[in-house]
Amino acid sequence: MRLSSLNSLLAEDALHIDEATREDLARFLEPEEPDRIRFRQAVVRDAAYERLSFARRRQLHARAAAITREAGGDDLDGMVDLL
Repeated sequence: MRLSSLNSLLAEDALHIDEATREDLARFLEPEEPDRIRFRQAVVRDAAYERLSFARRRQLHARAAAITREAGGDDLDGMVDLL
């Protein structure tokens, strides 16, 4: 996921993934590109996801959809890179 998208997603909760947070989470997350991170292991990603309530998942998915739509505009093909 792009760090900029993740920070946009978390901004409504007054959260931000800064360098210190990235260092703290380095056991679980790894850089994929300069502005992208991903979970090191799928099992950790799945466990983190499963700990979220259904309502929280729905809220985050709605925010992610809005962020993706804003970033991609009307260019549906351009959104593929954001996903």
